Amino acid sequence: MYRVNQYEFIEMGKAFFRLRSLREGVSLEDAIAPLMTAMTHLRDLLEGKPVSVMHCRHDATELLGKLEAFHRENYLRPGTDEWDGEKNWDDQVPSHHFWGFHSLIDRFEHNLAAELRGSPTYQVADVGIFNTSSLVDTAEDHIPVDLRSMVSEDAKRELNLAGKAIAYGLATAAGFHVLRATELVLEDYYRTFAGPDARPCKSWHDYITQLTEWAESDAPIRPERKTVRNLDQMRDLDRNPVMHPRETYTESKAVEMFNNGTTAIMAMAREMQSNVPELPLLVVENAEAEAGE
Repeated sequence: MYRVNQYEFIEMGKAFFRLRSLREGVSLEDAIAPLMTAMTHLRDLLEGKPVSVMHCRHDATELLGKLEAFHRENYLRPGTDEWDGEKNWDDQVPSHHFWGFHSLIDRFEHNLAAELRGSPTYQVADVGIFNTSSLVDTAEDHIPVDLRSMVSEDAKRELNLAGKAIAYGLATAAGFHVLRATELVLEDYYRTFAGPDARPCKSWHDYITQLTEWAESDAPIRPERKTVRNLDQMRDLDRNPVMHPRETYTESKAVEMFNNGTTAIMAMAREMQSNVPELPLLVVENAEAEAGE
């Protein structure tokens, strides 16, 4: 899936209008700009830009071939791709070319119009206060810029997929991607207190169990209880149910989960950011405590 620049259709229409407007008596100099612009649009269309076409491809190819032949004959040195610098640009375009151009353009535009009428073009509506472009392209920007550096690229990618899913009405998929993003940050959050080389836990339950133990300890560097409680609530009310095949979400539920997930991510990112200079402290204290035992 990719974004379509709708204005390209206007530019294409203008290009063929200018080409069709050429009449007997026009000079080679005046004809070159409409000619080159029309050829560029035809090449783009045959490459799938702005949209892929099938039924009018033959007409587009035939028209492009006619224009390229005219270009070679009147503007290039014979047998080369070099401009003919000795050409008199005031020479008139031979009149027999116009009938060929006009008839091919008419046929191409007729078939292009018929094809575009049946093409699968849709308008994606905004969701709540979320702008569609932001959801589709940069959902990660929901995380404030001062915390974004604490969120891994993998987690940002999942947030962007969640945004796309919300925009396209795939509510259950959106919830799934939000939870994946949250779990990726949860793994880094866990390592903030367990040490950078700590192995990831096998489940959210294991993360929450260990983080809860640390949050209720007297260690100088420890997780905030509120953050851990919110994560445990997400695990119980969102993460576990979404794995059930009969669980489906509405748009409102997907937006709620997106907001809850990004809130949890921001809370973890803020703690990671504030504890970065002191990461080894809890690990050292734990090691000393174990040695004392």
